[in-house]
Amino acid sequence: MVRSLFLDPAARTLFADWPTVARDTVHALRLAAGRDRDDPAISALVAELSTASPEFAALWRDHKVSRLGTKVKVFHPPRCGHPPPHLPDLRHPKRPGQCLLVGTAEPGTADATALARLTDPV
Repeated sequence: MVRSLFLDPAARTLFADWPTVARDTVHALRLAAGRDRDDPAISALVAELSTASPEFAALWRDHKVSRLGTKVKVFHPPRCGHPPPHLPDLRHPKRPGQCLLVGTAEPGTADATALARLTDPV
């Protein structure tokens, strides 16, 4: 996800508040990098994005760290409008490097209808 967030131009239109999503993602990646200092995949990803994305490089240089926690991200997927799903951060206490993000919308709302359109065939 981090790679596509910074290297895929469509990500900038997918997220209503791309700068905040980008910042939070880099801070969480820095936390993961600190936890798994010897992980060559994280090191390679950071090196790749530092070279390919000036925005990533600037955020990485600020050395801030945070976990994602519960956030509200507003998406602009092209096929379903603008549903703002709630993304609870579900972490397993014995697996600190893993979390599950689940996008939901309040049932019966326009957001829920828009989110349901994601499963409609094109």
